[in-house]
Amino acid sequence: MMFSPYPWHYTLRWPYYYRFPSHRNHTGMPIAPDSHLFYKDKSTHLRLMFCGDIMVQHQDIPPVLHPTLCALIKSADFFIGNCEAPLGNHYPDKNIKYGFSFHMPRRFLEDIIYQTGLDASKWILSTANNHIGDKGYFAYDQTYDILADMKITALGRYKENNLPMNVIETNGMRIGFIAWTEWLNRPIFENDEGVNRQKHILAHDWRQIKNTYQLNYLFGLPHWEYEFQHFPCQKTRSLARNLINDKGIDFIIGAHTHTLQSIEWFEEGVCAYNLGNFCGFAAAATVKLIPILEVNLSKEGNNPLHSYKIHYFYQHKIANQYHIIPLHMVNEKDKVKLLKLMNRLYGRQRSA
Repeated sequence: MMFSPYPWHYTLRWPYYYRFPSHRNHTGMPIAPDSHLFYKDKSTHLRLMFCGDIMVQHQDIPPVLHPTLCALIKSADFFIGNCEAPLGNHYPDKNIKYGFSFHMPRRFLEDIIYQTGLDASKWILSTANNHIGDKGYFAYDQTYDILADMKITALGRYKENNLPMNVIETNGMRIGFIAWTEWLNRPIFENDEGVNRQKHILAHDWRQIKNTYQLNYLFGLPHWEYEFQHFPCQKTRSLARNLINDKGIDFIIGAHTHTLQSIEWFEEGVCAYNLGNFCGFAAAATVKLIPILEVNLSKEGNNPLHSYKIHYFYQHKIANQYHIIPLHMVNEKDKVKLLKLMNRLYGRQRSA
């Protein structure tokens, strides 16, 4: 049985926001840029690309990725995103529509990976999201078997008495990843377990853990916030501040809203509140915006964050096939809407 994990007042407004996402800066948060170079005199030693939600498209057909997008992803040392559905070995069927209960065929994910040209062993996917329990415990468990068989690193699975963190060691650096979800559509797990929840993350002093594990950098990947909002609410901002300034997470990159959200700088790190979709359902033009966040790290100095930059793409439908294309190829009507949004989120005039 599926249910809404949101408060009743938001559940009632959800259909409206689905068509007309909120652009309101509820909390008056300060604006941070969508790209920044922190150190001109440092060398980049690790290039990471982050995306938002990867979920089944309508009629279960993988999108066609533009060569520019594929080249960008292939240039990364690792590609990190949110696997917004349990995985199965069933075959894609254009006659199936999952509605709000998702079940991604393995071939759907394999097709996307193949198009990018980046080996699956360089993919890191979070499973800590509200849809991981949609098809019951067997599909939840099978998801990890499939990801392991594909050589993909899976984040977010709860393991009792284990630290909820994965460590990647590459290019002379040790990078930590922690993933968790605020929401869950189907309570198939006992005691809020199954995947990491917010309480599992807040229970640790991550600054001390970074020292113990000799980490150069620590990323937090939450599945949080209300859907179809372009600015975060105050409780999310307060949580981000606590996790970065007090707990010691260096860079938070969120998912779940299906919309691009703003970036905030804190004294001890950066939070990109939401990256929207990588592929998935969309009604409003701003939900069709596909952001890819590039983060470059350096081994030099006390702060490894060298630079970050958002690259923009767009979900475009031709006949019955979805294509993800560069922003400059978008029709003028939608491009105006997107540029207006980006200017509001990041506080400067942009052109495609």
